[in-house]
Formats: sequence, structure tokens, C-alpha cells
Amino acid sequence: MTKAHHKVVRDAMRIPSRAAIQITSVGSSKYQRDLSSHLTEVSGFRIEPGVRTQGPYEVKYIQAYTTDKSVLYNRDGNHHAKFLTTKEAMGRDHPAPSIVGMHNIYKGASNNNPSHARLELRVPLKFGEEVLLGVSNDFLGNLLHFSGDVWWGFRVVRLMGASHLLARQAIGRLDKRISYESITLTAACVLLVNGLHARPEDGPAARQVLECVLPRDKVVDDNELAIHPRMFAGVQRHEGVEIFEGFDSEEEEEEGDDDDDDGPADGTPFARLGCVFFRRIKLTD
Repeated sequence: MTKAHHKVVRDAMRIPSRAAIQITSVGSSKYQRDLSSHLTEVSGFRIEPGVRTQGPYEVKYIQAYTTDKSVLYNRDGNHHAKFLTTKEAMGRDHPAPSIVGMHNIYKGASNNNPSHARLELRVPLKFGEEVLLGVSNDFLGNLLHFSGDVWWGFRVVRLMGASHLLARQAIGRLDKRISYESITLTAACVLLVNGLHARPEDGPAARQVLECVLPRDKVVDDNELAIHPRMFAGVQRHEGVEIFEGFDSEEEEEEGDDDDDDGPADGTPFARLGCVFFRRIKLTD
């Protein structure tokens, strides 16, 4: 569970709770969070602890991840898994070949490829026979369990939802297909599809797309923001509230303002209800 990352780190590295919380906070430069299947509470992480937080085992690197990535492993340039290209997404043939391939793999994996959680620590050889041997049974309470049908089936639903949107756009009028809104939606669908089974892209272009399509709120508290992927970094913390740089969260909403206005000052992008959803979608003829 995402909210248990600090507990996993605390117990595995044998460091104080305060230090574990510090290096698993969204604003920490040492911490990278990897959402799985667009679910904010289901994620892995990667941490390169500083010298003062390496603990008695002198941990240089700690990573939590799932084994299902191996099912879709496909090294191609900068990509390590099967991925949908923008060219396919904007083409006329739908479902796109890459989506068909992903769909078939997801369906087959539901019966043949269970996904397992793994924890990796890199330590000096002198600690190789000590690390992770003293973990208690309570440690398992930090993990989540799903049946294969649920785990892979959820991905199929999300995949086909994005595919349906791309197919609808492909048969639309040309002036609609090349509009700002349509191109933004296409880019967002590509991000979501490729983020189902691989670490979501978190470069400047990806952040800009997500700022356009995710819902926003003026102030998002811990329970609503829940847990944010690293791509929304630039986080400042003020009295239990997450404030994201680049958004004017203190600006008061003027009377008569439309909550759906698209300006950046409208608040912080968030993923509420435990899953990444777009802000709004309108299907037109």
C-alpha cells in the first residue's frame, strides 16, 4: 500500500519512523513513487537514502515493485515495455495494434501470470546475510492481495476505455480532431495506456498534459490528495495540506467563477477516489 511505504522502509532498513517518513515523502528528492494501474494506493517506490538515513545496514538503494512488468517487457529505445505511440493513437485503425497486443497479454496473464511484490535492498556484502532476516509477520500487513482476474481485468477495463475514446475521435470531423481539446485528450490517453504496466512518464511534457486533464481543487488535504505520483512534485507542506508549486492555491475563488475553468490558477491537480480520472470529457458529433 502506498500509505505504508514508510513502514516498509522503516522495518526493512531498521531506521527510526521519523527518518522513514522523511525519505518517503512526496517532496523528498530521494524518493520516486511508481503508480500501478492508475491506482494511487497501489504503488512501488525507489529510494537512494542519504548517508544519515542508510541505517545499520548502510542501504544504498531500496526498491519495491511488482513482477508483472516482465510479462510486457519489450526493450525498444527508451522504453522497456510495450507502448502505444502517438502516431497509432491518431491513426484511423482502432483498436490500435499496440492496444490489441496489450489486451491479449492482459487477458492471458489473468490465468497464467500472477503478479508478486518484491523488495530489493542494495547493501555492502558484509551485511548480505543479515538484511531482511528479522522482518516480522506484521510486515505482510503492508501488502495488498488481488485475484488475477481482478488485477488484470481492471487493466483491461482501463485500456479499452482509452481505446474507445481514441476510436471515437478517429471518426470525428477533421476540425474537431485537430482542436486543442482533442489533441490534449489524445496525448492524455497515450499517457494513461502506457502507464498501466510501466512507470508513468514524468517529464515536463507529461506534467503539462496532466495539468490540463486532471481535476483540480484549490486546497487538497491529505485524505483527498491521498498519495501523489512523483510527477506532481514541487510539493510544499503547510499545516497538513499539500500545496503544489506552479498553482496559486491561496487565490480566493471570485464569485461567479466557473469551477471547470481551465486556467492553471484553478488549483492543484489531484487523483481523488483512489484512481486517476480525467477532469471532464464531452463527446460530440
